[in-house]
Amino acid sequence: MDRIISRSKCIIVCILMLFAVGCNTAGYSSEEHKEAEEKITEVTNASPKEESEKVKEELEEGKEEAEGKDGLEKEDLDVNGLQETAEQAVNEDKRDRVQQIENIYENDGKYSSFLKKAWIVDGPKRESGGFEFIITGISDEAIEGYIVIRDSIDWLYWSDSEIGRETCKPFSGTITGNQAECVFQYEECQVEATFLFQENDRIEAAIRCDKLDINEGYQFRPSNLSDKQLHDDVSSTPVFFETWGEVNLVSATTDNYHSVPSFYITNNDGDILYREHCMEGFVFWDIFVEDIDQDGRLDIWTVICTDHSPEGVRMVDIFYQAENGHFYREWERTDELPKEYYGEYRITQFCPTEDYVGISETVLTQQEAEQMLEKDIVIQDRLFVTYDSERRIGTRGDRELPTKDSMITEYRYSGNNKWHPVSPDLLIREAHPDERLREAVGEEYYEKINGVFSNISVGWQQFYTLEGEEKLIMHSMLTGQNFILERK
Repeated sequence: MDRIISRSKCIIVCILMLFAVGCNTAGYSSEEHKEAEEKITEVTNASPKEESEKVKEELEEGKEEAEGKDGLEKEDLDVNGLQETAEQAVNEDKRDRVQQIENIYENDGKYSSFLKKAWIVDGPKRESGGFEFIITGISDEAIEGYIVIRDSIDWLYWSDSEIGRETCKPFSGTITGNQAECVFQYEECQVEATFLFQENDRIEAAIRCDKLDINEGYQFRPSNLSDKQLHDDVSSTPVFFETWGEVNLVSATTDNYHSVPSFYITNNDGDILYREHCMEGFVFWDIFVEDIDQDGRLDIWTVICTDHSPEGVRMVDIFYQAENGHFYREWERTDELPKEYYGEYRITQFCPTEDYVGISETVLTQQEAEQMLEKDIVIQDRLFVTYDSERRIGTRGDRELPTKDSMITEYRYSGNNKWHPVSPDLLIREAHPDERLREAVGEEYYEKINGVFSNISVGWQQFYTLEGEEKLIMHSMLTGQNFILERK
């Protein structure tokens, strides 16, 4: 009998150990978080009898073995009593397990709400001696981020300037309860910081440094769209970025000395998680989200204009997404286009992408592709003429949906253009075509590519030069399609 009971206890202990391992919270990742949710359902729905079925089977086997060796009668073994004990143990552990996982959710939700936001003083924005910070990583026990004194964290931390980013000082620390104790270096001095997390999405924070005579404390809240002076052209679209999750891509023009097209990544409350801006003095024409460099991360490219007419100049900025979720612009070497490429070209061949049939109605219809053929492209020192379809709509809510059978638009820029002369805007850079272009235009053309140029006024079109050919490949980011141009 003692042997049977001992084996049963071992089985119960093994079950509890397995549950305990499943509830280990160390290094809890988002993938494990999802698995934990499934485990809650699994454990909640499981029958205690099912959980203890193996215990019962082992008890029965042990009982028969005991009867054979010790001559014990069947009724002398309290199998049902031991089964009831196993069921009670399973029930108690199930309750503990669900509670532990729910606690993980509670803590994760509590802490994650403080991540990635720019924390600013809840009151006058730039008080004397004030500071701002961003929390980039947080767990049950540790915290890390960046802090800046007497300046704007969102301006510097997301800056294109390396000097600006270096102004933000990294901090790290430990969490006990709802309080974090951190340290960082500032002007060769060690500074201490304390963060007290509050339930209303607020943080009470203080920094101390006797050597610099700093001892300041404030209430902080997340930087929000409501803090920005925005024109009435705000457009918001839900998007999913793998690094950011479900967020909103907001584009708008800020009201500064000059209009500045800016885009923001925000949560549903309008708290700003990220922001970038384009050239001042322009307004948005549209903004698009796609994986431009084929690295598995979605990028953002913007089209801004002086006005929405084809003559209004449309400039393109490409923001590539990095592994940490930040977006960066890749500045390219630019020179004036050699005159050997000046001339008049005729569009003679359409080279659709492999997926063209499935997307044609939203980017470039077959009718529009046929209309592009026989169009003349002019590339001169003081004249630039090209064509493209404006059928594709990005995230901007103020772009009108296509209402015409053909959205082919002519773009004509001459040296008399009041905004820009043509010649300084003709740029050339090294070619970096990808496999999609190879598949579209074929191996023979692809292998002859030796450069690419664009015109800043219609920056979504690239013209690939071909070694030994009086031809160009015209690629449109707006449609994703390609055409062969032959010199007339």
